[in-house]
Amino acid sequence: MTTTEVSWQKQALIAKLAMDLESTSRQFGKVALQKMMFLLQELFAVPVGYDFELYHVGPFSRDLQADLDYAHFLQAVSIVETPPYGFRILPGAQSETIASRGHAFLARHTRSIEGAEQEFGSMSARELELRATLVYVAKWHQKRAEAPKRDQVVEEVAALKSKYARQEIEEALDELRRAQHIEVT
Repeated sequence: MTTTEVSWQKQALIAKLAMDLESTSRQFGKVALQKMMFLLQELFAVPVGYDFELYHVGPFSRDLQADLDYAHFLQAVSIVETPPYGFRILPGAQSETIASRGHAFLARHTRSIEGAEQEFGSMSARELELRATLVYVAKWHQKRAEAPKRDQVVEEVAALKSKYARQEIEEALDELRRAQHIEVT
């Protein structure tokens, strides 16, 4: 697969998410896009190929931010500032055209994309940030060949994200466990 093909796949997915989540998302913005892509990659095995690092709003990819800027340039999406802060990502004038360029990729991953949209698409950026951070921390332990412990994950996320109450963190973790997205002991 060429770099150009991969780029069109990513642009197509960004356009598709903007089209699909325009009406179901509370506000599909830059933070929500980052978290949805992370969850698509990590929980639904959609091979988008982004490297995420932990940032103040959870998992973040600089390459995804660059791809979003390029999608905006291509008119695959429209980015609208929503004062007092934040942005909303809407379908652009070329959304359908760009999505069609990555049709084969989108078709191969339709079930995963739809599953992620159904499970997470109506969540706020704040809710997505918490869930993505929980997944990030649990997977960090797994990559180190450690079996993540529930209390340990909760404590680490609470330390990273003081804006969330412990109960909220525990409830989100339990939700992810029930959905079999995270294995903790």
